[in-house]
Amino acid sequence: MTDVVKDALYADPRLVAAYDSINAGREDFDFYQSHLPAPPAQVLDVGCGTGRFALELAQIGYQVTGCDPAAAMIAHAQRQPQAEAVSWRVGTVSALPDEARFDAAVMTGHAFQCLLTDQDVQAFFMSLNARLKLNGVLMFESRNPRTRAWKRWKPAFSAPSVELGEGQTVQVIHDVIAQEPPFVTFEERYIFAPGGGEAVSQSTLRFASHDDIVLFAQAAGFECVGLWGDWSGGSYDTALSPEMIFKFRLAQG
Repeated sequence: MTDVVKDALYADPRLVAAYDSINAGREDFDFYQSHLPAPPAQVLDVGCGTGRFALELAQIGYQVTGCDPAAAMIAHAQRQPQAEAVSWRVGTVSALPDEARFDAAVMTGHAFQCLLTDQDVQAFFMSLNARLKLNGVLMFESRNPRTRAWKRWKPAFSAPSVELGEGQTVQVIHDVIAQEPPFVTFEERYIFAPGGGEAVSQSTLRFASHDDIVLFAQAAGFECVGLWGDWSGGSYDTALSPEMIFKFRLAQG
């Protein structure tokens, strides 16, 4: 029986290497890039993961720092072509140098939902208050809890296998194992073929409400200046929108 490992997708080298192939969509990248200040603005990619977005921004002239608490993710990013164009940091925003200041910060991949406690969320906003310039922009997304995306995180709705190159494929099977609002705990079973074995990662996400997120942000000196419900730029509908895509501006230093 395959061992279940907490958040293995951020630490297991096989899963880290497969991450970009599994999550190949880029509609979030295109959306965020269209809302960033123009290059050569200084941009912080929070929870940058494998560095894909950070590297893209650097290639079009941004000055980019990518930080992530997962050392395996940063190590993968540092091995990519032109990785030297980005400043990589293992850790959270609060671990960045005190003098670091940015025009904008982005957090993709629903990474905001990995902040499970009120203290985690407060620390996130306060650390960005200290690292963004006055009127600096913060953008991230969180799944709308009203549309209950986790209802489709079942084996029956699993996506087809993904090509990894050199004849290798991987399929990811999702299964929710616990729901204690606002938290959802689920497993992802990675099946490698041919003959590559399996790995199981277990994670918990927080489905915070729109109102709670805005209140946390306001308490840290941010004002909400944009809210969208999908990656096409559609208006946010409380009952129907799959996403809550936020744009905050730092209103006070």
